Parts: sequence; C-alpha cells; structure tokens
Amino acid sequence: MNITKRIVYGLSTFALITSLVACGTTEKGTVEPKVVNGSTPVSENKGIVEGKLSVELSKSTQAGQIKYLFSIRNDKEKEEVLKYSSTQEFDYTLKDQSGEIVYTYSMDKMFGQTQSEKVLKPGEIINIEIDLTEDLKKVKPGTYQFEVWSASVDQQNLRARA
Repeated sequence: MNITKRIVYGLSTFALITSLVACGTTEKGTVEPKVVNGSTPVSENKGIVEGKLSVELSKSTQAGQIKYLFSIRNDKEKEEVLKYSSTQEFDYTLKDQSGEIVYTYSMDKMFGQTQSEKVLKPGEIINIEIDLTEDLKKVKPGTYQFEVWSASVDQQNLRARA
C-alpha cells in the first residue's frame, strides 16, 4: 500500500471514530434522548422520572384515514427491556357503547413465534403507528372505545384508551 493510500485510510478512520464518539452527545457533554422508529426526541421539560414506563396515544385523521400513534417512553434512569414471544408488538380492541368487544386486532391475523426484545434506554421512545381505517370497515357504524397495549410478555400495564 503506498503512502497516500495509508494517509487517506488513517484520516478516514480517524474521522469515522471521531464522529461515532461524538454521536449522541450535546455541547454540554450530556447524552441526548434517543428515539426508536423515527419519532421526535423526548421534550426536555418532561425529564426522566425514576420508576416508570409511560404510554401515550394520539389521534390523527387525514384524507379519510383514522390513525393513532401509540408511544412507549422509558422515563426510568436505567434501560428497560421489552420482551416479545412473537412478532406481534401490540394488540388492540374496539368496544361498543355497552363495553362489548366487537373487534380485536389479533383475531384475524397470524404472527410468527419467536423470542425477541427491544431495549429502551433512558428517555427513548418506541412509536407504533396504528391505522384503523380498514379495521373500522369490519364493524357497524357507531361510536367505539379504542384500547391498545404492548404485547410485551413482561409489561402488562402498557395500555392506553381513546
């Protein structure tokens, strides 16, 4: 290898290592909140509260589509692991006004059986977009309560309602 190639290789390696070391830190040297699945970072005013995973459910209606964003946020000061026993990461139900379940997301689907996990670092968020447009066509017109939850085998309390 000639000297020019060695210099270019060395500088490229140095630049790559420098950019990787700097990745994820702010000017003050603190770690920035990270996000899974392309969502926006956790707002700084909420901060991290020791001891809980939190969920949020927000609705967006656009061009005749009814979509929800189900977010799971690690508000703990340590990593949290979500473990799954299949490829299903969430489930939901639609309940009529009497509280009877009229549709369950998983009732007409099959999921691969596999062990997997997602690691949520402090401040990280998992965003799951749920499109109800087609599923609402399977039920009679009316008013329904929407409840969604994580299919994580060890986190039964990650539920939200709309």
